[in-house]
Amino acid sequence: MGNNPKLLLVEDMDTQGAIIGLMRHHINWGNSKDEWPILIDSLGSSSKVLNKRLLDVRLKQSDLNTLGLIVDADSDFDSRWNTVRDICSSLGGTPPPTFPENGLILDIKGPVRFGVWIMPNNKSSGMIETFCQNLVPDNAKHSWSFARECVDEARKKGATYKDAHVDKSHIHTWLAWQDPPGERIGIAFTKGFLDPNAPTATQFVQWFRELFQC
Repeated sequence: MGNNPKLLLVEDMDTQGAIIGLMRHHINWGNSKDEWPILIDSLGSSSKVLNKRLLDVRLKQSDLNTLGLIVDADSDFDSRWNTVRDICSSLGGTPPPTFPENGLILDIKGPVRFGVWIMPNNKSSGMIETFCQNLVPDNAKHSWSFARECVDEARKKGATYKDAHVDKSHIHTWLAWQDPPGERIGIAFTKGFLDPNAPTATQFVQWFRELFQC
């Protein structure tokens, strides 16, 4: 973690890249990790992000003042929220009865601010790719709709993507049609393929800036 007192834990490199790509449009964000205003650590899975023992160890780091978590709801938002609520309680916080649609921010052990965002929108099933679908610009809606149709038609012709990954298939098919084709989600913000000022993005940015006070 180095000397950065602000830490965000995410599931994977796609989420890390998407958050950095989005937030570059809203706050100063250096090119190297040493210059990042918030350290983002990709752990590889939601179970690792939501590991109580790991979180307890992180919170004992003397230089930490803010800890954020971003996890996908996947197929069951309520189940994910129940897990998050249990973690909040175990860490010394008092979670609300329902998950706030504008993201969760709590004070927990010591002086640490603690926040959670459940992708895509703190109320529905889905993932980071679902979140990004809502950032497709209005002038690209026709190609976006056609990308979705192509993915659905590909299933009929033998495509083997899982139902749980249909949103991944949609967004990456659409990104494959941009210039240059096949960019990662984080770079899609840099190239202007995704709108960093869409309402869905604005809600997330407000949570991020409030949590990390940036």
